[in-house]
Amino acid sequence: MWLEASRRPSEPRSLAKDCWPRRDAIAMRACRCMRACIKRFALITENATLNESIFVIMPTERSAIVEGTGDQRHEMGGGETVKEKRWLLRLPANGELHASSLIAAYMLWGDLSWPIDVQVIYTKETSQPLLESDVLTAGDYEVALALAKVLQDDDVTKALLGTTPLVESNVRTSMTETREKFLELAIKGVDCGTAVERYLAALDDRFLLQSFVADCEPTVADLYLFARLRNRRGLTAAQRSVQDQKDSGTGSKRTAWMEAELFVLPADALKKSRDKYTRFSRWINFMENQPYVVQALEQSADAMSQAVGGWDHVMRLVGAAGSFDIQLPDAYFGQVVTRFPPEPSGYLHIGHAKALLLNDYFARVHGGQLILRFDDTNPSKEKTEYEESILADCSALGVKPDRIEWTSDYFDVLLEWCEKFIRDGNAYVDRTPLEQMREQRLHCVDSAYRSQSVEENLRLWTAMKQGLPEAHGCCVRAKIDMQSKNAALRDPVIYRLGGMSGDADHGGTQIAHHRTGTKYQVYPSYDFACPIVDSLEGVTHALRTSEYQDREAQYIWMCRTAGLRCPHIWTYSRLSFVYTVLSKRKLTWLVEHGYVDGWDDPRMPTVRGILRRGMQVDALRAFILSQGPSRNITFQQWDKIWTTNKRLIDPVAPRHTAIARHEHWTAELAGLEALPEWQQRTDAEPVLRSVPRHKKNPTLGNKALVLGSQILIESDDASTLAGGEIVTLMDLGNARVEYMDAAERKLGLRFLPDDKDFKKTKKLTWLTNGPELVIAELIQYGYVLSKEKLEEGDDFAAWAVENDASKRIVSVWADMNTRLLSVGSFIQFERRGYYRCDQMWLRDGDVIRFIEIPDGRIEQPQVQKRNGPRN
Repeated sequence: MWLEASRRPSEPRSLAKDCWPRRDAIAMRACRCMRACIKRFALITENATLNESIFVIMPTERSAIVEGTGDQRHEMGGGETVKEKRWLLRLPANGELHASSLIAAYMLWGDLSWPIDVQVIYTKETSQPLLESDVLTAGDYEVALALAKVLQDDDVTKALLGTTPLVESNVRTSMTETREKFLELAIKGVDCGTAVERYLAALDDRFLLQSFVADCEPTVADLYLFARLRNRRGLTAAQRSVQDQKDSGTGSKRTAWMEAELFVLPADALKKSRDKYTRFSRWINFMENQPYVVQALEQSADAMSQAVGGWDHVMRLVGAAGSFDIQLPDAYFGQVVTRFPPEPSGYLHIGHAKALLLNDYFARVHGGQLILRFDDTNPSKEKTEYEESILADCSALGVKPDRIEWTSDYFDVLLEWCEKFIRDGNAYVDRTPLEQMREQRLHCVDSAYRSQSVEENLRLWTAMKQGLPEAHGCCVRAKIDMQSKNAALRDPVIYRLGGMSGDADHGGTQIAHHRTGTKYQVYPSYDFACPIVDSLEGVTHALRTSEYQDREAQYIWMCRTAGLRCPHIWTYSRLSFVYTVLSKRKLTWLVEHGYVDGWDDPRMPTVRGILRRGMQVDALRAFILSQGPSRNITFQQWDKIWTTNKRLIDPVAPRHTAIARHEHWTAELAGLEALPEWQQRTDAEPVLRSVPRHKKNPTLGNKALVLGSQILIESDDASTLAGGEIVTLMDLGNARVEYMDAAERKLGLRFLPDDKDFKKTKKLTWLTNGPELVIAELIQYGYVLSKEKLEEGDDFAAWAVENDASKRIVSVWADMNTRLLSVGSFIQFERRGYYRCDQMWLRDGDVIRFIEIPDGRIEQPQVQKRNGPRN
């Protein structure tokens, strides 16, 4: 048999774990059939399982390469030589199983040789297996059969397609039935739930009297069915419905194998079937437990990890495979193009980070591309400094765009499109004053210039492009529908004059664009430029926050009026947090008025601010994925994202000790002479003991613990002790309290080396009082606002928290190991919390600064009451 459940590496392959070694083909077949019959009847019993070894066989030498010049040739069993064929098997690097990938994994796992030269590669350029031989074979059904056929003539792997013509016919029939059934389910679309339930029940009945799909042993029919059931990266019913509408307009049609092999079962169908159908559950559990299946999953996952830029780890962190399932319509593997279009007028904040990371996520998991495009259409606000900061923030978040573009590169093209809109009667030049225009749009009143002739519009447009005085106060508006209930369709502005420094009527100077200088006098609006440039750059999916949902119709109108392909718009909820503002204007006010210490202040919601506070990139990614596809705008509590962050750093954060410098107690510790380290001490050097940096993570190594007869302990701990009490000094052992002097803040302890009962004792952090101690500052930050959520009309400045009021600094003694930390290192000071090193130690006398990392539990400091503004 070709499928092996398990074997000991040191033992030769045999027919069964406790059976005789392989003798000849007749004995092998007889024993295999006998064991299969036993297994078939065992399946009927209640406790039958399929997790034991079934059949094991010895691989045979296939061929030897004949040396010499010319083509390589294989010497076959009878001495005949044939020219070597070369096949290329391309498998999708999308983390999914295919019957073809399972066959390839078995050959590799079993250390078996192909009868021909088969090169297997994983690539993100395909969503289904491709086999390049004499002809191109596409689809898992055809490729798996082709691979099984080429292996059929080999005794070791012939059972893959069946050992007799009758079995081979059953295998092919079963595979065809599987494909047709999945095609039927795909056609039913969103109404497939009941049909899926009936199909799984039928499979359960099928496995009543047979162990496998088509034979008494696994065949390619089992692999094909297993792969179809496990598929999670095809088309959901909703996606298929959208694709059908698209295809109906083009006349194109998916093939049957595409329909069947792209079908995705409802997310919970397989899980429910395991509990409901015991025989079906046995079969699928058996398949999942095969080592070559595990290897195939690992190979595909490794290939996917390289393709998706680390998102696979994040998906596992949040349980994405089971609970997080956001699907992009028309998202075909290898063809998705997303874009992140920030305006270079400020620093990225956590709201921008959600947009950036979602675009990166969809591009990577679909094997596509991410475009970073600077929307530099407003020269009065944009600077090269901000572009550089955005690139740095992208790098800090682990995002590597496939292309970097600028809207300004399309200025000439956009000028032509605007002129075309005017010539076609889809736009006009308006001289209405700004405030009046706003009133007219609010009350659905047409502009007096809406019916202006095309010739007059073109004349004024030319004056605008040349920056003539006559064009002062002009703008170009799209002619859509002033009576629309959607305000975004009431003739929005699509082109405007560039800004002027000073008074434009009295010799003001044109504001130069940071890339194009003063070449252009007019600039496009975001609403006009974005859809057109998206289409021209090949963007397939435009991700926009729900606040832009009213502008979706406007986006589509721009593309259709221009005669361009319209990318699919996918809407997601804007990210907002309590006690936080994300407005660039308000964040700038906080910086300029000294309420924070800069754009990277840990209280700021900027990317560099939250990273400086200790946020791990994977935690931020996981939090964003955990939000799911919801479009509801809610104010998030910070504790959830910091709890996710703690899950990441706790297992790998080295443990250290810090004692308050001005509030500690001094303890005289006697009895240390019982320690071997103490007996070997010298006066010139401190007594050191090597202890783990993290008791649950030995890979972090050890640290030095300084031993001494005078130690420091926390005041809060000392004040709870009583004479005669047994306490545990962490990393050392138990000690008895001999005496206490509260007035002098002193106590005496005696080390008890033989007392190993640590269950009911108080655990104390401590440090030896000596020159090895390091001065450190622990900085705890609060919120920038004293009100949870600002309402419309609130005076932002009245609720802003003064700098010193939202910051608390504690001076401590830290252990000597902190001298080795670098900026950015994150640690845990035991019984205090998690911290990120913000200023490292370089020489004696230096103060190390640590910023506290919230863990989702500790209340952030706030001096002001939260129920009232600052006076």
